[in-house]
Amino acid sequence: MSSIAVRVSDAALPKRTFSISHFLRKAKGIYDDFDPTNPVEEEEAVGRWIEFGIAGINAHSGYRASIDLTENYVGGAWLLQQAHHLKTRYDFDSIMGSSNNLPYTTDVEIFPLYGKGFELRKSLHIDPVHVETDDGDTLNVQIQHIPHLVIGQAGQLRSTIWLMLPALVTQPLTIAWKVSEGVRAELYDYCLYPAAIRAVHPGEVGHWLPSYAAELKQARQRNGRLQNSGRIIPQDKLSYFSKYLLKKIHQNTWGDGAFFFHELRGVRGGTQHPRNKHQQKLVQFLSNFDFHQIDKRKWWIDWGLEVQCPGFILWWRKDSHIHVIKELLNISSEATQRLMNQHETYFFDEASQLLDVGGFHLKVPRLQRQKSGIAYIQAYNTEKEAAYQLSGSSNTFSINYADTLMTPGFKIGDYTQKIAAIWAQCSDKSDGNARIEIRLNLARFTPHQHHLQIGDNIMDLLFQFPRQTWW
Repeated sequence: MSSIAVRVSDAALPKRTFSISHFLRKAKGIYDDFDPTNPVEEEEAVGRWIEFGIAGINAHSGYRASIDLTENYVGGAWLLQQAHHLKTRYDFDSIMGSSNNLPYTTDVEIFPLYGKGFELRKSLHIDPVHVETDDGDTLNVQIQHIPHLVIGQAGQLRSTIWLMLPALVTQPLTIAWKVSEGVRAELYDYCLYPAAIRAVHPGEVGHWLPSYAAELKQARQRNGRLQNSGRIIPQDKLSYFSKYLLKKIHQNTWGDGAFFFHELRGVRGGTQHPRNKHQQKLVQFLSNFDFHQIDKRKWWIDWGLEVQCPGFILWWRKDSHIHVIKELLNISSEATQRLMNQHETYFFDEASQLLDVGGFHLKVPRLQRQKSGIAYIQAYNTEKEAAYQLSGSSNTFSINYADTLMTPGFKIGDYTQKIAAIWAQCSDKSDGNARIEIRLNLARFTPHQHHLQIGDNIMDLLFQFPRQTWW
């Protein structure tokens, strides 16, 4: 039985139980039950429809709705009917880590003016970096708090390479750091430029401008924007180039302790596989990295599991969360419950105000992270793709305060109509898959040890909703 979030003042109303399909029919009936030629009656009907649809309140009939999800369990006749359509698939979505070299088996493109717009501004939920202060103290600093520059990318991969500059860390820690133009210029003039000329070939002097200032002037277009083109460092020159580059950087006070950070992300679609193909897909996924050159303890891999059924939205049951976390971390039910009671650790992500339906994300505490190798767990549904944008501080397209207050003629209706139009198209073609991802330390990862084992029958952990019903 799932409740809908309601106002305290409506708590006294008696409950009436609805299935999801019955609830939607009732909501549509309220909306349709008005005289379209009477504006006053239409406004009243729309108000009643919104109140019922969002809060489950039917003040006119004197009750509030309670949703019974019995018909949405994944089991019984539904499971027998859909069994041959259900698929469980695995994938590797991303890999990240730090190094003192460029451990790639492919060429690397270096950006002389450093890439913009790809700074790390959100937590990656991995182990902090130990940073020495001027006073000799040691700080544990999350990666997003270390000033850095996007220095390149690996060949045609979606792999970004950052140069991390821990010597520029300030207190209090902040994500609002900046790398000054002076540091950028010294990095190019005294480190990047000589490393490229020395490591690649003396002839490269004809392809790199002699100073950061010259690069800036050459790249500035008439409209004032910068054209940020890259230069290729051949794979067989990467070892010498990266070592010489860091050597030169470390000679500067701002470059003390500098290192590289790498992230290959968003490759889920190219690595999806059934369970018996783990080893094959893993080899393919890691083929662009030379792991003889890195410390695997400083690298993390995102491993995903997805349950799919054409024509349906498969959502996680809230009462399944404790089982999922318990199995993944291999801890007792009591220890799991303690983790879920910690608001800074466990976050429940509601789905459409159905309090028994939703995903979660768990920031695994240090002790359990050391024992399991898992740093982060998130369970969700792929229906979020309808409003997903990988940018800024949010992963959805959202309305900021400046838009609502400062934009002339701004209307909230424009935003809601955009979302509604997307959802209307989704109801005809878009399924929603139940998905779970873990961020696992690479040193602890073996394809033979099934880290994503969360029970023999994952179907017991899910609800199913017909596509058109959900959207």
